[in-house]
Amino acid sequence: MKNGNLITAIAALLLALLPSGARAQVLYGNPVIGLNCPDPSVLDDRERSGCFYAYTTQTSFESALKKDSSPVVAGARVINLPIYRSTDLVNWEFVGDGFPGGHPDWVKDANLWAPDINYIDGKYVLYYALGKWGGIFSSACGVAIADSPEGPFEDYDKLVDFRTVGTLNSIDPNYFSDHNGSFLLWGSLGGGIYGIELTDDGLFLKPGAKKKLLSALNTEGAFLYEREGWYYLFASAGSCCRGERSTYHIIVGRAKHPMGPFIGPDGQSMLKLNYRNTIMASSRDRVFIGPGHNSEIITDDEGNDWMLYHSYNAADGYTKRQLNLDQIKWNYNGWPYFEAGEPSGSSKRPVFGAVKPKPKAAKPEIKADIPVGPQKAADTATGLTGDTGNKKITATTEPLKTTEPVNKSKNAKVDDPVKVSEPVKVAEPVKVVEPVKVTEPVKVTEPEVVVTQPDDVFIQLPGGYSQSREVSGDELAMFNRLTKNSGLVLTPLSVSTQVVAGMNYKFYCKCEDATHRSVGNCQIVIFKPLDGEPEITEMTLLK
Repeated sequence: MKNGNLITAIAALLLALLPSGARAQVLYGNPVIGLNCPDPSVLDDRERSGCFYAYTTQTSFESALKKDSSPVVAGARVINLPIYRSTDLVNWEFVGDGFPGGHPDWVKDANLWAPDINYIDGKYVLYYALGKWGGIFSSACGVAIADSPEGPFEDYDKLVDFRTVGTLNSIDPNYFSDHNGSFLLWGSLGGGIYGIELTDDGLFLKPGAKKKLLSALNTEGAFLYEREGWYYLFASAGSCCRGERSTYHIIVGRAKHPMGPFIGPDGQSMLKLNYRNTIMASSRDRVFIGPGHNSEIITDDEGNDWMLYHSYNAADGYTKRQLNLDQIKWNYNGWPYFEAGEPSGSSKRPVFGAVKPKPKAAKPEIKADIPVGPQKAADTATGLTGDTGNKKITATTEPLKTTEPVNKSKNAKVDDPVKVSEPVKVAEPVKVVEPVKVTEPVKVTEPEVVVTQPDDVFIQLPGGYSQSREVSGDELAMFNRLTKNSGLVLTPLSVSTQVVAGMNYKFYCKCEDATHRSVGNCQIVIFKPLDGEPEITEMTLLK
């Protein structure tokens, strides 16, 4: 018997010695949901409904579970948005389909992947992806709204896709909001994880906002979490969906701002394709394979943090990505880790007391006359639907508790207009007049400019890029090394350079997918610092 199986068996024998009531209070075993539950997102809704809710990628299965594990849905059928309910993160019941009339269909022949659930301004706001295998051009992220955590959700609008922001594989949305603003993270293999600012209600891209690459081209399933002034970006890398051959694993980096730059405990940038800071991987005894696409972090009544994620399991022949639960801990330097660095077979369960839902208050309207997108009839396909994953961020504060005005000033309160208009904060003449800046006219009067000639040749002006030229052997070797695991076939056609605290290399490339089907042309920027390793800082598909 393998060591991991032996430990699980011993734990089961010891557990059997306890009275049944004591067993229920002490331990639980993985998986906590044995059905196909890819890309989970979890909402702590105890203050309103007294429950936790889990949402997963569109799937099909022959039965869903009640608390007593008996089937309540017979016959294989597609569930567009599976929703589960729990009071303790361990015992779950299937409550229904969040899109009972069919999921949004504004991407042709797509499935609903990687939902991300949040509570914003009195509404349940669901970010979702529409994708299909090989649809790196067509995939997109949208947003839907409901009055109840159990739906039904009404489609609201599209947020990002290739046409709007120029990113490949626009799936795996994740919402985050704090005093810095509201942000959407998204992205997957071949494109990487991006972030962009949203409007305060989370329903639109903020006018003028620009996307920023946060993690390497071989990552997906972003989840952003704030703790003690640090912003932790959890992501997944490797192959998500190949059963026993899956290599999925969870990585993490942190930054002082929601939009990065994210660095690992070894000082490595998350923009590097060979990023090594893994905190959860397949179990050494091969019982659990491909853990990843983690959900939000939930804190129990004893102050312990818990994370849900999906994983294949040997017990069912590695046929489903089931829902696992494990405690996530923090070391003395503030870095997260799992006890064994792999899924647990059984463990002490989280502690949650009874929470009495708060009395319902009047809910502010997000927008009058919310337009509802077309709903297609329920999909009749059977079998596991494809996905590459996504995940989550915890939602937000209740609007009735908010004391900060829209301008995000921490010192200004809604009920204290005098503080909002304090002139001393507006005028700081000492900072405006700095002689040293006046005596540097080059920096003030000559911004970085790139002039495009009729033949698309770049000429370098002060601070700009050099003329395009052929790629040298050393540059080609650097390019190939950094892009070899991107999931794309990239052929650099030319390069231009810029000297700024190191060297920026802007490669103009031919771009193909793994089957050598043309995707078009793209632009990849690699930054090589004076005293460090080069890394990819931008990838843009050219329309």
